[in-house]
Amino acid sequence: MPKSKKRVAQKVVQLEEPLPHHISLAEAQERERVLGEALERVGVPMPSDSSLVYNFVQAQLDDSWTLESVVDVLCKNHFLYNYTAYTSYLQEAATQINLYAQNWKETWRFVNHTVAPHVKRRALSETPYPEQWPWLFHPRGHADSIAATQGGFT
Repeated sequence: MPKSKKRVAQKVVQLEEPLPHHISLAEAQERERVLGEALERVGVPMPSDSSLVYNFVQAQLDDSWTLESVVDVLCKNHFLYNYTAYTSYLQEAATQINLYAQNWKETWRFVNHTVAPHVKRRALSETPYPEQWPWLFHPRGHADSIAATQGGFT
């Protein structure tokens, strides 16, 4: 067998071994269902592009992340992206930076890692998080929302 094919075969064999923190498909689907229900109770849609959601569903987060803390962060991100000028400020910053960089991929990497925290502070100083949190309640109220987030996942 040629050397390159042998290396590929070794990699395939290595990938067939269980990954650390690997959970079954059924467990992942249950975690996703419970997270979806908790988000629904507070009126926030499940984001499709969230690494936090992916890592929670796959049980890849450290023990400090509970269902309640994940829901809290997702609520805050929903507010930030949908009720403040955060995204327009990010786009504005990226456009200005790209005038010099002229490479959108590198520009967004820089913006997301360096500029975004400053833009977030600016957006939240103009439109702070609501005092009542989470701010989107269903008629059943806060107690039911919090109880729903305590489904035993950590």
